Amino acid sequence: MKKLIAVIFSLSLVFTFAQNSSANDIDEHWAEPYLTYLIQNNVVNAENGNYYPDRQITRAEFASFIARSLKLTETSTKKFTDVPPSYQYADDISKAAQAGIISGYTDGTFKPTAKISRQHMAVMLNSALNHMGMPSKSATLKYADTSKILKNYVDAVNTTTAYGLFSGSPAANGSYYFNPSNNASRAHASVVVTQLVTQIATIKPESGLQIPEINTDKYELKKVVNGQAETIKTAGTYEEVLSSFSLSSGHIISLNGKNVKISYGLATTNQLTNIYSSNKVTAITYVESGAELLYKNVDSNLQWVEVQVAGKTGYVRLSDVTLTPYGLLAGRNSYKVEGGLLKHNLYNHVTKRAASYTAGNAPSFLKEGQTYYSFDGATFIDKNSQTVGTAYNYYQYLPVHAKTNYTAAEIDSYILAKLTEYENKANQNLSGYSIYKDATKKSKLIGIGSLLKKMEETYNVNAMMVLSLAINESAYGMSDRAQLENNLFGLYVYDTNPLLKKFESVELNVKELITKFWKANYIPPNAKYASGAVLGNKNIGFNVRYASDPYWGAKAAGHYYQMDKAMGLKDANANYKIGLTNTSGLNVRTGAGTSNPKIFTYSSANLPVLVVGEQSGWYNIVSDLTGLPNGYVSGEYVDILPTYK
Repeated sequence: MKKLIAVIFSLSLVFTFAQNSSANDIDEHWAEPYLTYLIQNNVVNAENGNYYPDRQITRAEFASFIARSLKLTETSTKKFTDVPPSYQYADDISKAAQAGIISGYTDGTFKPTAKISRQHMAVMLNSALNHMGMPSKSATLKYADTSKILKNYVDAVNTTTAYGLFSGSPAANGSYYFNPSNNASRAHASVVVTQLVTQIATIKPESGLQIPEINTDKYELKKVVNGQAETIKTAGTYEEVLSSFSLSSGHIISLNGKNVKISYGLATTNQLTNIYSSNKVTAITYVESGAELLYKNVDSNLQWVEVQVAGKTGYVRLSDVTLTPYGLLAGRNSYKVEGGLLKHNLYNHVTKRAASYTAGNAPSFLKEGQTYYSFDGATFIDKNSQTVGTAYNYYQYLPVHAKTNYTAAEIDSYILAKLTEYENKANQNLSGYSIYKDATKKSKLIGIGSLLKKMEETYNVNAMMVLSLAINESAYGMSDRAQLENNLFGLYVYDTNPLLKKFESVELNVKELITKFWKANYIPPNAKYASGAVLGNKNIGFNVRYASDPYWGAKAAGHYYQMDKAMGLKDANANYKIGLTNTSGLNVRTGAGTSNPKIFTYSSANLPVLVVGEQSGWYNIVSDLTGLPNGYVSGEYVDILPTYK
C-alpha cells in the first residue's frame, strides 16, 4: 500500500478518512486527502455540508488556513478597517497579523474577500516559514514565466519553491510555469498548506506540529462491462473495497490505477521474473518479460500473487506482474488446429507482438479451426473454459535417453534440404529469411550428423533432441553466436549477464552442452537443476531452469516433430512409453519387487521416465544415472502419459 506525506515525501503512514467528509463535494476529488487532513484538524469547515474545493480562495480564507494549521494563538492589537470583530475569520486574521504573516494595505484594509494570486500566496507562506524559524533555503527558479513574477515577490517564490511548496504546472513542451497572477483554488491551497506543515514538522519537531498523515491511495472496485472496466466504488483503504468484492461478479480492485486483485484472468510479467515456492524465498523457475501466468489469488498485504505456471503453483511479487481479467485482455496465447497440425499462437504482453510456431501433430480431440487455450500444452480448454482433453507432446516429454532411429546420413540430408529451402527464400527476399543467405555454405550444422550420432553413442543422449535444440537456438546454425562463437545452444547466454564465450569448434560446444550442462546439472535425479531429463516446460524438464522462454521446450520439440515427419516418423513409430512419477521418494530397484536392492531414488514427483518393459506390475525404466543399469519402479507410482505425435 503506497502512502504519501503531502507530495514531496514517500513514507509509510496510516490514514483513515474523516466521517464528516463522506458523501460531499470532495469525494473522489484529486485534493481529497489534503482537504480531509485539514477538515480533521478543524482548519476547514463545511458550508451547508460541502467544502467547495474548486472555488477560488480568498485572502481571509488562506490566512485562516495558515493560522489554524500552525496553531497560532496570539492575536494582534492591529485592526483592519474592513475586518469587523464579527467577521467569521477575524480571529484567524488577527493571529496571522501578530505572527507577521500578513500586514494589510497602506490604507488600513486587508481586503479579506479578494481572491489571492499564487505569488501573494508565496509571500504569506514565506512569512509563515520565517515566523516558525525555518532555515533559509534557495532554489534556482526554472519557471518559464519567472520574468512575470513581481520583483518584490521573487525571493518569496524562490524560498517556497525550494521547500517544495510550489513546483509549477507542466506544459506540453516540457517547461513548467508558475502562473504568478493566477488565482488559487481552495484545493490548491489545501495542498500547499499541508506541505507547509509537513516541512515545519519534519525540520523543527520542537514546533509541536505533527507530520500530516496523508493517504493518497485510491482504491477502486470495478467490474468489466462491454469490454470496459467500470468503477463501482472508490475508497481510501483496501478493506473498504474488499468488503464488496465478489468473485462471481468478476470484480477487480485497483490501487492508483494498477489492478491489485482480480477475480479471474492472467498475471503477465513486466520483466524477467522469478517464480517462488510457498516460502517466498526459493525461486523454482523464472520467465521472460511479457509471459502469461494463470492468476489464482493475491495475499492480504498485496505483496505476493499466487499463480500457476505450466500447472505448477508458485508465487510472484505483485510489483513484477500486471493483473488483467480475461475480458480486458488485448491478446493472449492460444492454440489452433490448422491442416491437422497444432499451431501455438503467442502474444507478448509487454511488446504487444504476436508470434507462432508448430507444436506438432494435433491431439485427436481438438477440432480444426477452433481456438483453444492451455497453460501447460497438455490440458486444453475451449473459449468457455471447459476442458476438452489432455495429451502430452511426445517429443516434448520423450526422455533424452531414447535414441533416435535416424542415421548420420539421414540427419545431414535433412539439414541440407532445409538449408537449401531457406536459402532460396532468402534469395527471393522473403521476410524473415535474410539470415539464411548462403546458408548451404556457411551453416554450422552442415555435416553435423556423424558428430551427433557419436555423442549419442558415447553419452546415451538422443541425437535428434540435441539437433532440435541447436535448430531452435541457432537458427539452423546461422545466428551470430553460432557463426562467430560456435555456440549452437546459447550456452552461457544468460538473460541478465551473457558471457561472450567462444568455442574452438562445434564439437566442443556440443560436448559442453551434454557433459557440463545436461549430464552434470539436469539429467541426474539428484542434480542441481533436476526436473526431468526431457525438453519439457516450466514445470517439468530442462525448460524449468534452462531458459526464461516458457515455450523453449515446446519449440524445440516442434522442430523434432518436423524433422521426424519429413524423414518418415521413425522415432514416433518407435512408440516409447513415457511415464511420470506421481510420488516423491520413489525407489528404483534392480528387479520387479521390493525385495530387490535399491539403485537410486527419485526424491521428487513429476519426473518423466522412459518405460522399456513391464513385469508383474513393475515398469522397467532407463536409468537417469550414468553407468547404472536399467531399473524397476512400481507401476503404482508411475502414470503413463497419453501423448500426441
